Amino acid sequence: MRTFIGIRVEPNDEVKQMLRELDSLGYVKTVEPENLHLNLKFLGEIDQAQEKELELRLEKLAGFGPFEVDCAGIERVPSKKMVRVVMSRCHSDKLEELRSRLRELMDDFLPGSEKDSHLTLGRVKRKPDEKLDEFVSRHSQFYVQVRVSRVELIKAELLPNGPVYSTVFSAEL
Repeated sequence: MRTFIGIRVEPNDEVKQMLRELDSLGYVKTVEPENLHLNLKFLGEIDQAQEKELELRLEKLAGFGPFEVDCAGIERVPSKKMVRVVMSRCHSDKLEELRSRLRELMDDFLPGSEKDSHLTLGRVKRKPDEKLDEFVSRHSQFYVQVRVSRVELIKAELLPNGPVYSTVFSAEL
């Protein structure tokens, strides 16, 4: 099964409205509100034995404690001219500490891959027009704070309509 370690994000009304607005452009496949997440470590395909070992390792995060993550601004990635993803960067010192702890727990077993912490809002399906520039400009002051109290081993099923994410295991911090 194709997996990653992530943090689920419960969108507020402002985020939901922004997703609807982004979707209305017609060429951006927005992330469904129930699928919003921060990806901490992409693992790829794992088997049942690896899943059980991952669960044991994730349980070692107990006691880390809940914390807040700030997601701010709207960006086009990789660049304004060649847009593939619309996202918001996320940061907190505790998030970086958690990522470091995950590396300690995982890298000898399943190193996976990491990217900067961000909240993907949508994937651009074709060359964007000025409406995307206007959207980014309108939401340049976007800010949301995410409460983190657990990390999850999440299964990603890639379907024609878009990915479906399901929690395989959840570890309280």
